[in-house]
Amino acid sequence: MISLEDIAARVDQLESYNAITELALQLDPHKLGFTIKVMAELTISKHDERNLAEFAHEVQMHDDIVACFSMSGASEYLLRIVAYNFADYQAFLKRVLFHLPGVASVNSRFALKALKIHSEPADLIETPKHCLPNAGLLQATKAAINIDMDKFMTVPCSLH
Repeated sequence: MISLEDIAARVDQLESYNAITELALQLDPHKLGFTIKVMAELTISKHDERNLAEFAHEVQMHDDIVACFSMSGASEYLLRIVAYNFADYQAFLKRVLFHLPGVASVNSRFALKALKIHSEPADLIETPKHCLPNAGLLQATKAAINIDMDKFMTVPCSLH
């Protein structure tokens, strides 16, 4: 097992490279009452910079939207949304999603069962050796993340 000092040293090293974008707690949505997980595909009718900026701003204002991805393909955006139940999502759909700037259509899909949920530590662990000096510590970091802390906390990291 890795010591807390080694973990702290690794975090300090990653911070020195500006590789840590956030530290986050990963909460169990079911224990908080959120029984519905929705993946909503949105198509946009207006693609000018102002509309897209307004859309991005509005998405940030709603805590029910836990993730938003700009996509390639038939829909421009994929939103991950949590809701207490179907009625709660339907109200959110009518009150918020249909009124986001430029939204032309919404296609909702409901998760039946989560097989894996994780907050991207693979980006941190699997970083190519040329991206971070002293990358030999990656295995130590992987071991640190695999301790029981991962039930309560994850350390998402994006290096782009």
